Amino acid sequence: MNRRALLSLTFGVGLVVVVCRANDAWACYVEYVLKEHDTLQSIAHQIYNDPAKWQIIYWANQDRLAEHRTLVRPGTSIRLPCTAGNMAVPEDKPIAGSVARKEPQDVIVPFHLTSTDGVGRKIGFIHARNTRMSVGTREEIALVLSLNLEGLPPGPHAFHVHSNPNCGPGEADGKVVPGLAAGPHLFLKGTGHETGVTYTSHLGNLPNLLVANDGTAKQEIAVPRLTLDDIRGRSIVIHASQDDASARQACGVVP
Repeated sequence: MNRRALLSLTFGVGLVVVVCRANDAWACYVEYVLKEHDTLQSIAHQIYNDPAKWQIIYWANQDRLAEHRTLVRPGTSIRLPCTAGNMAVPEDKPIAGSVARKEPQDVIVPFHLTSTDGVGRKIGFIHARNTRMSVGTREEIALVLSLNLEGLPPGPHAFHVHSNPNCGPGEADGKVVPGLAAGPHLFLKGTGHETGVTYTSHLGNLPNLLVANDGTAKQEIAVPRLTLDDIRGRSIVIHASQDDASARQACGVVP
């Protein structure tokens, strides 16, 4: 199947399942079960915020194309790399703009419920990307988090970036606590060169997450103080309520 034919096929996004594999060309990816009325371009726009990255999806599924000869059948599952730039592209078939060879400016963060014995069931993902935002008279890079989550209690939830890239349990006061391995909230500390005063900023404090009555969270959150580089190799935690001290209910590690 050539690229022109592939572009004309139609798909739709169905059930989302997150899978991670080690020692593989796709170390972390999201599985999408497809149906009708979508294209690789529209999926790339939804997931990577760039329709030109449809080729990343195409090359990530060469083995499945070989198996099925087509991706149009409803129920077919395709993989989407967690970072849009982590796929190797054949030298004789480069991707426009060398997208695959640049540091990716967006990532998909798989999310699971926390558990006392590891990581709980999958509840969706958060698409994290950089954008440009006007702050007063200046323009600066900011982080945007696009949520696609389900299975959470309705209402507001405290929402933070934590220091460690680990969503597993930890021990406190002799008890196993779900999500404790994520560590403390992300803080920035620095010392003024002239004053010698140490400044601390609670960078990991995100706006509250609002979960709808059906248990889904689909909003987009802009965070002016952070960029993608600030959260790489860390984790994002959703608490059980709007109280920062409430239980760590769900968690995702940022690739």
